[in-house]
Amino acid sequence: MKVLTDKRINDLENKFSDMFRKYMKFDYPVFVSKIDDEFEAVIEDLPGCVGYGPTEEAALKDLEINKRIWLLITFDNGVLPPTPKEARNEFKVLVRLPRELHLKAARTAAQKGMSFNSFVIASLRKAIGTPMFHFIGKEPEDERQNIWGEDYKLTA
Repeated sequence: MKVLTDKRINDLENKFSDMFRKYMKFDYPVFVSKIDDEFEAVIEDLPGCVGYGPTEEAALKDLEINKRIWLLITFDNGVLPPTPKEARNEFKVLVRLPRELHLKAARTAAQKGMSFNSFVIASLRKAIGTPMFHFIGKEPEDERQNIWGEDYKLTA
């Protein structure tokens, strides 16, 4: 496993400079909420991209740092994240869930640091065998894992 140092981050920025600049400019919707005594800022279009802080401003600053790292790691894994427009090309679906399933899913999503919506989408994608991301060039090596530490399961 590669250690993520400042030097490694800078090397990745240089390696993916054009794509990195392009994606950093995208205006992804950000959701900020207060959880207990801390603020959480989330970019749901980039699953797992979250920032925390004692104030809303601190959470947004942490999110910007984490967005930078999230994009670089994603590129390094051979993955092209969705643009905000691609991510917004979605449909709203109303689903009734049994109470116990909803509670278990919400708890699991929180443990993974994901929003409930992102968790349900990721779970559905996994269940039907749809890749999580668009791949750049060649497919990732078999031992690579996605951002949740799960092995990539590529479908034909």
